[in-house]
Amino acid sequence: MKFSAMAVAVNQLDIKDVEAIQHTCEMLRKVVDHYGEDVTFVSPNTGEVIQTAEIPRVLGILDFFLVNRVVEINT
Repeated sequence: MKFSAMAVAVNQLDIKDVEAIQHTCEMLRKVVDHYGEDVTFVSPNTGEVIQTAEIPRVLGILDFFLVNRVVEINT
C-alpha cells in the first residue's frame, strides 16, 4: 500500500462571490460578442494593452474557481 500527502485548499465562496464571478463572465462574453475575437484595447492613461483573444483564458480561470472548491496546491 502506498500513501502520499498533498496540500489542498478549500475556496469558500459565498453567494455574493459566485454572483460577482458570474456577472463578470457575462460582461466579458458581451465584450467579445460586441467587438469580436481579434480586437486590441489600449489604455490611453497607462498604455496597458489587452486583446479580446485573451478573454476565453480569463473565463476559464474564473470558471475554475466556480467549479473547483477544493484544489491541490503544488509549489
